[in-house]
Amino acid sequence: MTPRYRTLTAGAALLTLAACGGGGGGGSNGPNTVFQYQTFDSTVAGTSNVTAVGLEPGTGGVPQAAARHTGTMDRTNKALNIAGLIIDSNGIQGDVWEGSGVTLVKANHPDLDGTYDYLVPVLASQNGGSTIYLVGVTTRSQDVPTRGSATYSGQAVVGYITDVNNGSGGNAGSGGGNMTLTADFLNNNIDMVLSQLAMSGMTFNEVRINGLNIGNGAGGGNRSQFSHGGGTTVALRGGESLADVIGTTTSTQVRGTFYGGENGAPAEAGASFVVNGSDGVLYGIAAADERLN
Repeated sequence: MTPRYRTLTAGAALLTLAACGGGGGGGSNGPNTVFQYQTFDSTVAGTSNVTAVGLEPGTGGVPQAAARHTGTMDRTNKALNIAGLIIDSNGIQGDVWEGSGVTLVKANHPDLDGTYDYLVPVLASQNGGSTIYLVGVTTRSQDVPTRGSATYSGQAVVGYITDVNNGSGGNAGSGGGNMTLTADFLNNNIDMVLSQLAMSGMTFNEVRINGLNIGNGAGGGNRSQFSHGGGTTVALRGGESLADVIGTTTSTQVRGTFYGGENGAPAEAGASFVVNGSDGVLYGIAAADERLN
């Protein structure tokens, strides 16, 4: 496959960043000019700050909310302490974490098979259901630029369930595709395009989520996070409209995070979303880095 690269734009300059590993730890508060991130797989003694974004299962296995949980990871044995998701003091066993009634398994998902340095996709089994999460080394808020822009490319998995209120039991499907995330750091805005989706039973092949807020959307807050706001819009392309699929939109949730850091900017990004409608649900998860093989 042709590698895809993340490019960082600062004014008129265009910089292409190649993949590399980090040095130092995950929790220092030193200036971003000297701070280096350890990769997720690093076993250098110490603790990394981590964030999990994913989908919380609801009735019938349908995701009920987009979730984001923060915590720490012991790099030596990969023990996770993520509030609201899992506390596993024993560390990873094979490809499995267990604790707090939750099991996380490193997922070899065919639609999330990129080469990531700072995050891993996992299958989370909890509350009688299983959904996908991304767990990774969090970018420090001060390492997210306040000027310029960046475009990240990667992969996405999107699903839907329709006709949930008409007594037919609902029609459901899911498919994978590409993800492009454009971050305007100056204006604290993110737009996401999930394209070339192979959606079984539906004709739409693209989801556009625009107007996400970096931090609090006004230059403050935790800039390692991005979320839905009052100006967020969701639209489908290539066939049905959003209203055709899930009815009138009643709520939109997006939870995103930047991961790692290289050359003065986040290295990777991940997000989950759930759009509830009067007669259906659209949901998905996407991960991007600077290079996918």
